[in-house]
Order: sequence, then C-alpha cells, then structure tokens
Amino acid sequence: MTRLFSFAASDQGPWTVTSQESVIGKPLPVARAPSVFIEATRPTNCLCVLRGITSNERYVERAERDVLVARQQGWKSG
Repeated sequence: MTRLFSFAASDQGPWTVTSQESVIGKPLPVARAPSVFIEATRPTNCLCVLRGITSNERYVERAERDVLVARQQGWKSG
C-alpha cells in the first residue's frame, strides 16, 4: 500500500482550488489545479510540491473506514 504522496501545484490538474490562505509564514505560489502523485514520481513543471504521508487508520472503526473509502476521489500516478 502506497503511503507517500506528492501534491503538485500547477495551472492544470484534476481538481480546482477555490481558495488559498497563508496562516503563518511566506505564502505558497497561487495554485489553480493540484495533482496528486505517488512519491516515487517527481512532478515537473509545477509551482511547488508538498509531500505527505497517510497515517494509520487507528481512529476509525471498520464501518466508518468503509464509508470513507467509498467516498474518496481517485487519483492517478505520474
């Protein structure tokens, strides 16, 4: 199971950013459409890349997890 992901901010992608706000520190470049990649691939031609890891699902019960998985949007690698 893949746990490492890269979130690449660019002008083209499957999602649309509706708002962006910097709470602390220097703001990130304005991203119009992020894409998600598996960690092994390094996105090119993007404004910035945020890297993340999924945590263990220790705070949900099986029925809750099944509902969450059924509602998740898919993503494509590379």
